[in-house]
Amino acid sequence: MSEATLNNLLHALLFSNAEALTLADIQRILARFQDEKTKFEQLELPSPEAAEAEDAQQMAETRLFIETWAAVIPHFPTAAMIREALEALEAQLEITDNPYRLQQTQAGYRLVVKRAYSEWIRWLRDDPKPVRLRGSVLETLAIIAYRPGVTRAEMEAIRGVSVDGPLMKLQELELITITGRADLPGRPSQYATTEKFLELVGLTSLGDLPASDVIAPQKLEAWLQERLEPAEEPAIAVGDAAMGLSEE
Repeated sequence: MSEATLNNLLHALLFSNAEALTLADIQRILARFQDEKTKFEQLELPSPEAAEAEDAQQMAETRLFIETWAAVIPHFPTAAMIREALEALEAQLEITDNPYRLQQTQAGYRLVVKRAYSEWIRWLRDDPKPVRLRGSVLETLAIIAYRPGVTRAEMEAIRGVSVDGPLMKLQELELITITGRADLPGRPSQYATTEKFLELVGLTSLGDLPASDVIAPQKLEAWLQERLEPAEEPAIAVGDAAMGLSEE
């Protein structure tokens, strides 16, 4: 097998999972290893001579697995330890020029194929061309991203025109949502971006957006456009058969 390191283990877990993994998910898996290790060490194992051949082989494989990983998995894996290992994995993926990278979102960590390869992935899956945002839709999205809780009237005051069409389009794409009602006459709806928006632009939170006070509005819109298309695809293959998981 490849070298048993925490980086390689995290790489394998992320690659094989369809959903993003949180720090708590990873802690749970590592803690389970320690539990299984303790159970195995407390077993009263029969001597190799007394055990059936199949049982003896299984015990030997379990012992090898535990001994291999015992030196790698920390006894009390903290979130800080795991985060540090994930940062090391992220740097390793960049250095080795992989076609995918580690992405952190509000939902957790996942591997995504880099944008340079997204068109190839689309052809492989026979997916439709990605929706491209232009003009008024992109301008409206930029306003909502930088002013969470903004109302329709406030957006129209900024843009000088109706935003009915852009709002409908952005809601259809699930890039924005209504988060509440403003304490104003008529109780107008307030809008904010969604988690899907953050995933598409590759950010953990809205606080990671470029500073709006140092970048011209046109450049902000261009930045959003570049981040939104073509989208990065999850770099995962679900299931042993789909992954070509080795039986070795």
